[in-house]
Amino acid sequence: MTKEKKSKKTRMIELILAASICILLVTEGVLLINQKKESKNEKPILTQEEAKKIDRKNMESAKDTVVEKEGADITIGTKDVAEVQETEQTRDYIIEDSYARALTMEELTLLTAEELQIARNEILARHGRKFEDEKMQMYFESKSWYSGTMEAAEFDAYYDSILSETEKANVQLIQSMETMGETETTETEE
Repeated sequence: MTKEKKSKKTRMIELILAASICILLVTEGVLLINQKKESKNEKPILTQEEAKKIDRKNMESAKDTVVEKEGADITIGTKDVAEVQETEQTRDYIIEDSYARALTMEELTLLTAEELQIARNEILARHGRKFEDEKMQMYFESKSWYSGTMEAAEFDAYYDSILSETEKANVQLIQSMETMGETETTETEE
């Protein structure tokens, strides 16, 4: 009989411990859920799109400003000189590797109409094409990598043999995005 009482006491203690552990786990789960809800309700200082707009508008004046987004956190600070130089080299291009990989519509939708035009022409400019549009020619002459060696008409005559298949596909995709943008602008103006 004492064994039965002990085992009943033992079972009772085990049940109480198990119930206590369950209560603790449920409480912890509820606290975590509430914590996640609170953090979702907090707004970041800047959204990623706002940071891009700041970067586009203030490209020259904001060279030393860092706006980084990691998860829901955004860090704003300053860069060291090496980072500034690296960023300046990267800013030499709208799409730095457009010569080497196929671009996607998703990434192109993030660009403005002007950036699309420059991105398309920078594929051609990499091969030394000169531009009849004075503004475009001045833009590329400001880039350290640009060397205009072929008149536009001459380049255009040899276009198919100069550009790789990837570059031709990227030019075509960008042109289609530019056309879609023009169509959308026309529709909204009506």
